[in-house]
Amino acid sequence: MLARRLALSLFSVGAFALAHACTGSSVPTLDTGLPRSKPANEVTPAEAQQACGVYEDLANESLGPDVQQRIACVVTGIAAQLTGGASCTQTEATCLAQTPTNTVVVDFNCETATTFAPSGCTATIGELEDCVNALAAGLDHFTGSVNCGLVNHLDKLGELVTEATTVANPATYPACASLSTACLDLLGWADASLPPVTGP
Repeated sequence: MLARRLALSLFSVGAFALAHACTGSSVPTLDTGLPRSKPANEVTPAEAQQACGVYEDLANESLGPDVQQRIACVVTGIAAQLTGGASCTQTEATCLAQTPTNTVVVDFNCETATTFAPSGCTATIGELEDCVNALAAGLDHFTGSVNCGLVNHLDKLGELVTEATTVANPATYPACASLSTACLDLLGWADASLPPVTGP
């Protein structure tokens, strides 16, 4: 699972660092363009495909190939510097210049979508949008915190390792608290079974 694998990568770097220690862009936001009060399981196929397409764009902006590669390269750079190799920034730059081989595009197969609600979900469009946006904000904060500056702030690295284990869990966010388990399946992409992100 992507978030868990990122957590393991960060945990490995963090564990090494602690043992040896004795982004400006806007937050991705989902706006399907549909009435917020409309039950998500009552949208037309055309509306479902429209909402799905916007949602897919948000998912890739939050945890798509570019983000996957950047995080993997930063983790590689931190590990390199902490083990006496090249600096994190130098390693990251070299890594980013390469063609990634372990990144995955988030694809919801929107062309076949007939509903915007997972089976058994009766939430409104607005309720789902609010939950998705809370998760997107959490992911944006998390991924934006993964940078080479962590090399000099091992306490923050430790905090990020902990955050990595919960950031993709919708139950972490109050905006998702009222949603059923069925509805939360809509957010499965954030912790989906994707190949491990280990760098190019």
